[in-house]
Amino acid sequence: DRSIPSRRRRMKQRWVCDPKTLNTILRSGVMMFPGKSAATKSMLDAASILILEDDDNGKGYEGKIIDFDDDFSSPSNRSFLSDCNEFELSNFLWAFAMARRFDEEVFVSLTDQLLDDEVMTSSTASR
Repeated sequence: DRSIPSRRRRMKQRWVCDPKTLNTILRSGVMMFPGKSAATKSMLDAASILILEDDDNGKGYEGKIIDFDDDFSSPSNRSFLSDCNEFELSNFLWAFAMARRFDEEVFVSLTDQLLDDEVMTSSTASR
């Protein structure tokens, strides 16, 4: 069947945790456990790792990508934040605010990415 190989090629590489999944986890978590709680602290700590992970050149998170053919992970040259759209970035900020957690480094990283030209030109007006 030709659909299986075609699907495998399309799914060949993905983030271990993609921005959409992280967005869903954080939104759900802070709505179930609003304010300061151990559950939201753990989720936001994990999210902070993705948001703040930086190499020596300042390129951002060198994310792991799953290679479904070889069944192992290898580093990518894309940053985690550069794969986020403005909706995801603003929701990450919202999640930190709902949990009443302010981390200056996370805040600066997210807001800097929101101001990136690619994010600004791809964003749409809210209706």
